[in-house]
Amino acid sequence: MNTNSISDQSPRYTYTNPPSTVQQALEQLNLVEEAIVRIDADLQTRTEHDLGTLDAYDDWKFRAMRALNFRRREKNFLIQWVKQIAQEAAKVNAQESKAQRLTAAQMLVDEFLKTATPYNRFFSNENPPTSLRQANERRHILSDLKLEYVELVAHLKDRCAQLGFPPTFQGGGRSRIASVIQKIERELLLLKKFNRKSSEGDGLPDPLRGGGPHLLTINDEIRKIKLQLGMGSPEMTVWLFNLIAKERARLEFETEQEEKLGLIGQYVQLTLQRRKAEGNPLNE
Repeated sequence: MNTNSISDQSPRYTYTNPPSTVQQALEQLNLVEEAIVRIDADLQTRTEHDLGTLDAYDDWKFRAMRALNFRRREKNFLIQWVKQIAQEAAKVNAQESKAQRLTAAQMLVDEFLKTATPYNRFFSNENPPTSLRQANERRHILSDLKLEYVELVAHLKDRCAQLGFPPTFQGGGRSRIASVIQKIERELLLLKKFNRKSSEGDGLPDPLRGGGPHLLTINDEIRKIKLQLGMGSPEMTVWLFNLIAKERARLEFETEQEEKLGLIGQYVQLTLQRRKAEGNPLNE
């Protein structure tokens, strides 16, 4: 391994892939810290002009942020791992009581949660994504974060076993970590539902970009109206068709318009039949 640089593709040390020695951990820690400084500097200095287009810059920035998060998590793990090894070395011949071991296990949980990447809810029912791009980027970040906590649970189980506790004991950490995982999974479920609606034609369009706060405000109001009206949903299609059908006899449609209206009518009837079969009929 090159001692002067670290590749974004190089293996990273985690709870499930720890280093073999303290020396190896310290060498990797130096490389990780250098990588963090380098990526952070790039994020501070690179612009859209350097990448050619705004889309290219956005894609690069997203990948750089993920790489930065990976390295920060690895740094936290390595610091914690070296600290644990030092503590174990100091207690090689010590005979600890059950109470002392319990205290050690609980401190271990506290240390794990203190160094773990915190979860902060971003999207919710009240604040859904406005584009598939937003939803997918957030989904990748949450998947990485969930993996971090899952790995943490597995390592905590091994560490408690090393302290002499039964396999089911995890120092009270399992429930505390599981609560974070549950929060992550709730947001992932919301994103999954958004992606499914978008694939069915119910998703909202990407917000207009580069227009400043005023344009963002306009886009937000449009999004709220679309949600309120249900634009793109079966309910809105049925409502519009019924409205037009009442005036159809006196309106003069061209042949192509009549054919399209006939297809919409078939869609409405099939939608009503499907909802009725599902036990959730639409109001006609």
